[in-house]
Amino acid sequence: MSHAPMPRRALSLLEVVISVAILGVSLAILGQLVYVGTRAARQADVRVLAQLHAESVMNEIVTGIRTPDTVVDVPLEIPDPKHQWVYSILSEPSLLEGVLAVQVVVRDAQSSGVRPIEYRLQRWIVDPEYLDELQAEEASADSATGL
Repeated sequence: MSHAPMPRRALSLLEVVISVAILGVSLAILGQLVYVGTRAARQADVRVLAQLHAESVMNEIVTGIRTPDTVVDVPLEIPDPKHQWVYSILSEPSLLEGVLAVQVVVRDAQSSGVRPIEYRLQRWIVDPEYLDELQAEEASADSATGL
């Protein structure tokens, strides 16, 4: 007589413990991934704000509202309860005559650590003093010719 194996009707205790452990580890890993993703999203949001502020300062320089003089850590007049934004402007002559290399750096004065929150923007713009000299030369040439 041969005995046919009886089908199992339940899980063993070891199988239940292993499956609960796998579930726990999976949940812990997912929780860590959510935390890292949320932190990265917040940092990206703040870095976008820094970029917008830097572009705003640079646009003010390009349009002539603000002079391209070198300044360091000037507070921005933007009401923001979470961040204290400061900007710096570095302006130096380029290799081309009448062109300035202007760099605007906006950073959160309250941020610290290995990677502080800041954004750098650099553009070449026409030197306003060079434009004034050209206009003065044109005016003197016009007056000399009687136009």
